[in-house]
Amino acid sequence: MANREQLALMEQGVDVWNAWRQRYRIEIDLSGANLSKTNLAFFDLRGANLTRVDLSLANLYQADLQGADLTRANVIGGILVGANLQRTSFLGANLIGTKFMASNLQDANLIGAKMTRADMSEANLIGANLSQVDCTEVTGIGVNLKMAKLVNANLQYANLQRVDLRGADVSRSNLNRAILVEAFLGHTNFTNAQLQETTFRKARLRKTIFVGADLSRANLEKTNPTLCNFERATLTDTVMPESAHLKAIA
Repeated sequence: MANREQLALMEQGVDVWNAWRQRYRIEIDLSGANLSKTNLAFFDLRGANLTRVDLSLANLYQADLQGADLTRANVIGGILVGANLQRTSFLGANLIGTKFMASNLQDANLIGAKMTRADMSEANLIGANLSQVDCTEVTGIGVNLKMAKLVNANLQYANLQRVDLRGADVSRSNLNRAILVEAFLGHTNFTNAQLQETTFRKARLRKTIFVGADLSRANLEKTNPTLCNFERATLTDTVMPESAHLKAIA
């Protein structure tokens, strides 16, 4: 349950709150609080307990939530642009329409979160866990998902132009009709993924794993696959580049 004294202090503004946090390194408990539409830009919320908190439509621009716990929090339509979210937990959180542009989500835990129509453009999600996340219609132009885990994620209709998925595990995920134009997909694991009508135009494919994936009607124009593994992949009506070498690697 949220600490009432801390909530009252928060109402005094960012300067008072951050000065207090710098002076007193105590545990922050705002769990279950209603902070909807609150202006928390630049607030120091590192390591805070924000489980089940309501941050819908809240402004957390460049806030520091490193290591905070937002398990099952409601952040619908929230602004987390430029925020520090390293190792932050959004386990099962509601992040529909949340803006994460240019934020740092390295090693964050987003397992089971709802991120429909969220915007992660230019965000850093290196090593983040997005397994079982619903990212339908998400915007992630230029997002860095290197070494991230997206097993069983739903990325239908996602706009992932110039995404960096090198070394990421996207196995068993649904990327039907997603846009991966000019994406970096070296060593990306798409085993048993749904990639129907997905656009890979001009993507960098090197040692990319498509084992058992369904690439029906996908567009791989101008991709030049190198040492990729298409073993047991479905390539019905797939648009392949000229002189494509599809021999499965061992």
